[in-house]
Amino acid sequence: MSAATAWHVPDPPAGVRRRHLVLVPDPPVEVATPRMRLTRRGRLVLAVLLALLVLAVTMTSVAMAGTSSAPTTVTVTRGQTLGEVAHRQLPTLPVREAVVRFQLANDLSSLQVQEGQRLVVPD
Repeated sequence: MSAATAWHVPDPPAGVRRRHLVLVPDPPVEVATPRMRLTRRGRLVLAVLLALLVLAVTMTSVAMAGTSSAPTTVTVTRGQTLGEVAHRQLPTLPVREAVVRFQLANDLSSLQVQEGQRLVVPD
């Protein structure tokens, strides 16, 4: 709160400076801001969000590391059939499906393969 007072002052004699009233501001009042407090539920939500973020970053890095730029190839040996190659390279799939994937990946129109032929192994 500032205070100012005014009263009648006679004119000063010659050569004497006149004094003026000066408003002096009060020092600023510091308002105490309350600290933010997290509840148990808020901490749980933050922990879950952080865990999901870490999981997402980990899965993204694993997915990017799993992709290779050069395709894997296999060379047909003497007496091998496309079915044998497909079964050996993709053992988790049924042979028929593995053969079809090899045909599509290598643009083969038949089941015939030759010794020394290089085939791209499908993903």
